[in-house]
Amino acid sequence: MMHDNPGSGSHDAAASVLRRLALRANGMSGADVERVIRQARQKARRAGRPLSWDDLEALLAARRPKQPEELRRHMAVHEAGHAIARLVYRLGRIRMITIDGPSGSGYVQTEMLPFAENEEGLTCSLVVLLAGRAAEEGVIGSALAGSGNGQESDLARATELAARMELAFGYGRSLPLLYRPPSDRSALLCYQPEIARQVDARLAAAYDRARALIEANRAPLETVAETLLVADTLEGGELEALIAAIKPRLMIPDAGPHA
Repeated sequence: MMHDNPGSGSHDAAASVLRRLALRANGMSGADVERVIRQARQKARRAGRPLSWDDLEALLAARRPKQPEELRRHMAVHEAGHAIARLVYRLGRIRMITIDGPSGSGYVQTEMLPFAENEEGLTCSLVVLLAGRAAEEGVIGSALAGSGNGQESDLARATELAARMELAFGYGRSLPLLYRPPSDRSALLCYQPEIARQVDARLAAAYDRARALIEANRAPLETVAETLLVADTLEGGELEALIAAIKPRLMIPDAGPHA
């Protein structure tokens, strides 16, 4: 029988704990999970008390090597950058921020809401994608390679969106109404330098906006990053309270406080 921790009797608190445990167990087989539960039960039995959530979390955490503090700092600042940009541009409702995801990765989990998918709205999406890297460079002074690590990375997704804006959505600097299908995009970027330069220019402009946004919101960003470094994962009431505390301090560059 599982014993609730003090103060965790509510459904929301239990659900939050279960999500945190699920994050830590991500990638484990069923047999691995059963083994951890047996070990936790044995530990609790030896201590003469019921099994608790903390027993499971401690054993799951021990299975994952502790990330070096420098890496954790980069991850916290990176994810805080994404979160701040989303809040400034009101792109979705943030449900979770973590630096304790599968394989030691971090991410911001967002419930996407409808927004105007015009050129400015899509450019704001580009800024959000690039804000993690901009935060690392602005706060720490350098960015890790993770923002470009694979097809689902920030830079890959930003490049894909910028290319669509140039080649398919009608916002291109040359031949804007000529639709180029997705299957042609990689070849166009590789073998047509002028198109590659146009896409890169759009990315560079969005990155400049991301850097300005990070600079304007340095203090609330560091608040989020420092809270992440302590908690690893922010969600539920703790995340809502943090967002409520920093929202009045958010600034849109050159536009004053965020309304």
